[in-house]
Amino acid sequence: AVVSTQKYADFLSSTYDRSKIKVRSTYDDRCLQSAMSQLSGLYYVENVTERFESSLPWHPIPVHTVSKEEDILLGDGNCPHYNTMENALINSTYVKGVFNSYGDLLPYLEEKAGLPPGSLRHFGKCYDLQNTLYLEQLNGYSSPTWLNDTLRDVLLNCMELGIKEMSANQQLRRLRIGMLLYRIKNQIKDVIHHNTTTGKEAVFYSAHDTDVAAFLSGLGVYNNILPPFASCVILELHNSTSSNSTSSNSTTSGDYSVRLLYQNNTQVDDPSDSSVP
Repeated sequence: AVVSTQKYADFLSSTYDRSKIKVRSTYDDRCLQSAMSQLSGLYYVENVTERFESSLPWHPIPVHTVSKEEDILLGDGNCPHYNTMENALINSTYVKGVFNSYGDLLPYLEEKAGLPPGSLRHFGKCYDLQNTLYLEQLNGYSSPTWLNDTLRDVLLNCMELGIKEMSANQQLRRLRIGMLLYRIKNQIKDVIHHNTTTGKEAVFYSAHDTDVAAFLSGLGVYNNILPPFASCVILELHNSTSSNSTSSNSTTSGDYSVRLLYQNNTQVDDPSDSSVP
């Protein structure tokens, strides 16, 4: 939460107020944990009387989620039409050609990883295997003796191809991130129109690296590099007429704009600006 606390110290409330923020996560444990960790750092409880436990500078903050099958906001919600288009893409001449270009390397990986033949011709399986191997390496476990840099590159290339192709056309982009963009648009409108019931000071979404990539790709600003852990996309709503943004009685005719920032390096304090086409 270093970026949020330092960058938005003069904007975000210093203490948690349920009317000012909302947090939404996918159903996965690691996404829920990321959201809770972010909130723990964002709302450090200095005042002992406000603490959940006097010796712990923390209090619980709700994180909302739904099941994977119902989640049309963060993910595809198991959309039949999206699945059909994904299968068509996997079986397209172009994608088959890319997979075939690796010769015996994919069957070799499947054999060594204990996967059924043909498994790695699916983008999701490439991601799962590459991610597992990467996490093992990150946590100090020895890599399998059969794994080398060439095989790592093959997995990474297949995974990145999948991320790129899943946003290859307008229909795929609409199915993948359309509902999230629609929700964000409505949240922005609520703030502009001073809807105190639904307009929030900040809304947080906790999802996967592939979701971040799909979001950036859908907006036309993806750099084709899989987002590392703890990456985040920030959308800021700006009003050039400061009086309009501070008075509850003001009009909504100010000049509003949205600024997109992308943080993909926890060693750098300031996220980078991105211009949406």
